[in-house]
Amino acid sequence: MEGLAEWHIPAGGVVQLVASSDRAGRSLLTLDLDELEHELAAMRERGLEVGALDDTTSDKVLIASTTDPEGNEITLVQQR
Repeated sequence: MEGLAEWHIPAGGVVQLVASSDRAGRSLLTLDLDELEHELAAMRERGLEVGALDDTTSDKVLIASTTDPEGNEITLVQQR
C-alpha cells in the first residue's frame, strides 16, 4: 500500500506507519486481546469511555474502539 511502512515482530505483532495528512499529529493503535468483553467491562469500571463491541463488521475479529484525550484512536480486537 502506498504510504505504508510495516514491520512484523517475530514474537507477534505488527508496527505500521501510514502517511496521512488527515491524521497528522495523531496516531492509531490496535491491540489484539484474548478476552475483549472482559477488558471492555474492566475499562468501563475504571471510568473509561469505550465503544460497543462490534461483532458484525468482520468475520475474523470482534472490534471495539475508543479515542484518548489527544485524539489518538485505539482499536481493540479479539480473534474469532
